[in-house]
Amino acid sequence: MGQISSIHLKPSKAFNVWHNADIRPSYAIDSSGNGLWFNRNGLEAQQLKEQIIREAKEHYKIHCKARNKAFQAKSYEWSAVVNLKPDSTQDDLEALSKHFSEKYGFQCYQIAIHRDEGHINEQGEKIINHHAHLEFITLDKETGKNRFRGSLRTPKALSKMQDEVAQILQMKRGVDKRLSGAKRIEPRALAAIKEQQKREVKALKNELLSQKEVNARLEAERKASIGQGYTKEFYRDLKALTRQQYEKIEDLEKAIQENAQKHAKELESKAQENAQLNLQIQQMQNVLNAQEQKLRQEKENLKKEQDKIDRQKRELESTKRFLYDDSKDQIKAFFDNEKGFFTNDNKIDQKCKTMQFIVANIVDRQTQKLRNQNKELAQNLQEQRKELTQSNEKLNNVIQRISEKNEVLNKYKQEMRSIMSWEDYCKLTNTPNTLQEKNKFFGRETPQNLTKQRSR
Repeated sequence: MGQISSIHLKPSKAFNVWHNADIRPSYAIDSSGNGLWFNRNGLEAQQLKEQIIREAKEHYKIHCKARNKAFQAKSYEWSAVVNLKPDSTQDDLEALSKHFSEKYGFQCYQIAIHRDEGHINEQGEKIINHHAHLEFITLDKETGKNRFRGSLRTPKALSKMQDEVAQILQMKRGVDKRLSGAKRIEPRALAAIKEQQKREVKALKNELLSQKEVNARLEAERKASIGQGYTKEFYRDLKALTRQQYEKIEDLEKAIQENAQKHAKELESKAQENAQLNLQIQQMQNVLNAQEQKLRQEKENLKKEQDKIDRQKRELESTKRFLYDDSKDQIKAFFDNEKGFFTNDNKIDQKCKTMQFIVANIVDRQTQKLRNQNKELAQNLQEQRKELTQSNEKLNNVIQRISEKNEVLNKYKQEMRSIMSWEDYCKLTNTPNTLQEKNKFFGRETPQNLTKQRSR
């Protein structure tokens, strides 16, 4: 097949650039990567394609500015599949790309050679389907108009392209399909046809288990597994076994056993994760309770300090009003009992001034002392508030982590409730079969929680 030339053009799909370079299909028969070559990976080809289209539209707008025509081209992304010889090279494909660019104005943004597709014959030999993919944008580089239309889409023009491809790749020209009536078979379809043929030959040589026997055995296994705690994925994989062929009943039993062991490990792993999660939640709950107790104590201490500061402020204000509001007559009355202090009325003003100075000094010292005490209390209050803020932040972080863990746990429990009974859950996770645990499992409020909520 690879010795006869052929080029097949079809509308390109967005997935082509990834299939050509990055994502190999399930029917590939060589996973080593040695049978794959490309000049650009999927992302690079996608970016270049978008750049070519964007520039073509800009040139179209400039070229058709006088007529004020909007861009109208629709079918301008094309993918070409080309047959190759076993010794065809990248240079041959580059020359082919250059030919299409110079003669037809097609802009190629990706080239890929695939030598990892084909089929394996009955002798176990790999039969390679040597071919290449070229991705084109058929918009003119200068005018932005679509070049692949009209006369280039006629059978005569397409036949001419087949001649040119055969000449450039130095391969034998295939028979015109208008004469042979042949149709192209895609690599995926070809691999499927070969695989089907191989299965049919194998079925003739060996007595395979009938599909009816396989279905009956798998249905019996499905029914026996109900209530064992298996997930939906287990039954999906079990159903997938019906699409395989088995020569002996032992082969089918082995597949069933492997599927059961696989999902049993998953269930055990989930149970362990659940137990670990419950432990972490309990530990975090203990930390949270301790933080709440510490926070309440700090709030009480803070309130006491604040009350003390307020009381001292009130005492200070009272003392200041008493001292500064005393008039000269009040000072005189205060010292009337002092023997001989006011016997000389001519010196009363001087004595009052002296007493006012003495009292003022006393007030200033007391005021400064109270200010220092107030400042010290304010600093203590600020430090306690800072510690309280930090404690609140830590507490919020703990609450957030507990909330996230609870969400994961609730989601897991919801999933477990949908696939197993309460009794199965107790056996799997070693959970005590109590009313309180059962209410937690089904998401119902316990009497203790209801009492706590009412008290709040």
